[in-house]
Amino acid sequence: MYERLEADSKLKATRVVVTGQSGIGKSYFLVYVLLRRLTQGKTTLFSTSDERTFLFDELGVRTMKKEDIEKDYLPKSEDLTAGMSVWSLIDANTSGKSETSQVGNTQNVFAILAASPNPERLKFWNNGANLVKRSMDPWGVEELLLLFRQPELTTLPNSLRNAYQRQEDVQELVSRAGPCPRDIFLFTRNPDEFYDVIDEEIRSLRTVKNLYGIFESAKWASEQDSASQRLLLLRRGYRKPDAPAWAHDTMHVAFKSQAIIRRLVIHHVVRADASAKDMFPAASINPYSANLLDAVFEMLALRYTSGRYFVGEEIRILSGMFSLAYPMELNPTDEFPKRFSHVYLTKQATTSTHIVTVDANRSIEYKIEERSEDGDGVNRNVPVPTPFKLPISRRILRYYDDIENINIDLATDAYYIPKQPNNTFFNSFSLNKSGQKEVTIWVFHMAFITKVHGASQAAIGGLEILDKLKRRLLSSSPGHSVDFRYVLVAPLERTIRRQMIHWQMPEMVEPGRVFVQYLNLGWVLDVDITYEDLFGRKD
Repeated sequence: MYERLEADSKLKATRVVVTGQSGIGKSYFLVYVLLRRLTQGKTTLFSTSDERTFLFDELGVRTMKKEDIEKDYLPKSEDLTAGMSVWSLIDANTSGKSETSQVGNTQNVFAILAASPNPERLKFWNNGANLVKRSMDPWGVEELLLLFRQPELTTLPNSLRNAYQRQEDVQELVSRAGPCPRDIFLFTRNPDEFYDVIDEEIRSLRTVKNLYGIFESAKWASEQDSASQRLLLLRRGYRKPDAPAWAHDTMHVAFKSQAIIRRLVIHHVVRADASAKDMFPAASINPYSANLLDAVFEMLALRYTSGRYFVGEEIRILSGMFSLAYPMELNPTDEFPKRFSHVYLTKQATTSTHIVTVDANRSIEYKIEERSEDGDGVNRNVPVPTPFKLPISRRILRYYDDIENINIDLATDAYYIPKQPNNTFFNSFSLNKSGQKEVTIWVFHMAFITKVHGASQAAIGGLEILDKLKRRLLSSSPGHSVDFRYVLVAPLERTIRRQMIHWQMPEMVEPGRVFVQYLNLGWVLDVDITYEDLFGRKD
């Protein structure tokens, strides 16, 4: 961001608004910019959120009230060809009123205002020319690690800071609280209180359809409700490669953390008052976040695989969406000896093959392979295979933190869902007892999530959970055999005629038959979701 501001100072912009989620660390960033400027010996004004302004120059430091500054008496940048040399850094006032500082209304200096994206607050700045809006990215793991390692940067006691001195610990923290320093500090001080607030906001969303409402609210910060502020993250969106250097940044909306998504999914998957169609907006999905679709898809998949259908005609719709399930065949490579594949075909001729590759960490790669009309491998009269029927029945939902403590009763049809987002290898499992001495563990892996913190370790953790589960079953049921069935749940774009899907499973996974269950998007009315929407976007 600092380098982008330097570039802005050399263009026609004289004012920049640095914006982003409330609590994302905009004030921290201004202090960082100030320190960079001071190490370069540059004249800089710094206005704090409590209305004080400090002038740093070769004569030392002077201070005054921000409201007393007259722009004609501000220091002037000398050499404009090299960029404006005098910068004014302004942390928006804490009162929430419109920011009207004279420090940001002059051609003499390059002014930078850090503020939440509330249109009312920025009204005074928006009225002038030469303004560029920049959006902050969330803090990275290495930056947060430095925040915990430097005691002078936070008010956290050493006992709390010392718990986050390793990169993997900070990654786990981000997966729970999100990347905003304010949320992180609240979580580290009292995790239970943090989650109580989150759960209260999730309960306030009485239907799944209301999720789309808070995403809309998040884009209009002046109308943001508490659910938008606590559950969602505003960050810098995608920038077109050919966009002019002075073009405003766009804002992107995502859930703050994997833990929030998990708690939201767990809460809403059991609700019977939302229809399958209500889970998708009627218009284009483009304004929405890819991980909103992740959450909605997982809710649908958990609802279906646990046998908890919607009421009325929704049974037909949900069954239609999940009507395509097929066995996957072992298709190994040198790197992935346990790669399984399936080719989905329709009778319509096509020269394009859509290739989706899913690894054990739920990382997804997508590409289109084009062949000439007479090229090898284009089969125009292939038989369409008969779908496989998964053993789906209505089950009792059981959530667990630790597989060692969960109540497993083979006499009860139950569907098990982990509460924590620290396992990427599977989303859920169920147990089927067949015959007198045979138990089958059905493991469901939802291929929707495109980014997982600490993914490789999380996948190993998932395998360890399944190993503990098998040992518990063998111990509690002497003489029984335990085998595995693995189901990859993946979206199927409505327009695709030929697709190959690969599942690169870990080498140490227990042997077992492998299936793919498609979420057939063609059954969702009034919505057109493509693979580019699902896998080409980053949250």
